[in-house]
Amino acid sequence: MSNQKYGFVPPIDTRAGACLTAANWQEAGLSALSCSLEPLLFKPGVSVLKQMTQLSDFMGWSQTFVVKLLTMPLNEETYTLRSPYDGSGLHIGLKECIQLVNHLAPDYLVLPEGMERLNWVMEELLAESVFPLIAARDFDTIETRRSFGIYYTPEMHPPALIKMDRRYHDPLPFAWLGDIEPGKIKRLIEQGALFVESDRPLSDAYKGLVYTTKGQINLTESGVAEQYELIDSKCTCPTCEQQFSRAYLHHLLQHTPLLCHRLLIQHNSYFIQQAMTPQS
Repeated sequence: MSNQKYGFVPPIDTRAGACLTAANWQEAGLSALSCSLEPLLFKPGVSVLKQMTQLSDFMGWSQTFVVKLLTMPLNEETYTLRSPYDGSGLHIGLKECIQLVNHLAPDYLVLPEGMERLNWVMEELLAESVFPLIAARDFDTIETRRSFGIYYTPEMHPPALIKMDRRYHDPLPFAWLGDIEPGKIKRLIEQGALFVESDRPLSDAYKGLVYTTKGQINLTESGVAEQYELIDSKCTCPTCEQQFSRAYLHHLLQHTPLLCHRLLIQHNSYFIQQAMTPQS
């Protein structure tokens, strides 16, 4: 694994994250995306996934990809997942699941907390080309010779610094996944986080909350209809570069919400990425 840090990583399988295409994310300056495997098992489906040479065939994204298995009950030999579309059942086992991940070839795989056969997955099943991230609370149970990282979620309290374990020359790579206040994202990056994955900047934008150097602005408020300045005068995101005013975006959010959601999500994603990228 390289020493590259990815800053903000948006989850593209949320209601807000699904509003943008791969091209839109590139325009917003993102270098990595994430998604859960479970929704992909139903759409496009396991058979279609197996026909792909890699995940980018479906996503149209050629840069870094993070796949998460957080919602899957991988302690069962074979388990049933229910389709959110028609309620039909899908039967899949741990080995088949990891083999599918290997086939899709993401850059990072986030494994669920408390996996009973974690060492087996790490040592024998998971391809060397896929870098695994395990829950920080599982660190004491892991016995592997391969490189790996750890992740924190809102249910875990990340320490001020990641302490170096005796078995490693360098601190373990670590990431954050889940809800977090925008103002705290940069702090994690400054502490050396590999990436911070959160839907908050996206869901805020979906609701009309946009970020500026002076705080948040709610574009749904009636007073914004008379504000003809940009969201932020110093921002160079695709939305601000097109000179869309707050008043125009307020109008757009009311009358053409699908288009406006994309513009606002691009702004927040770009803004937070720029704010949390270490300056040279």
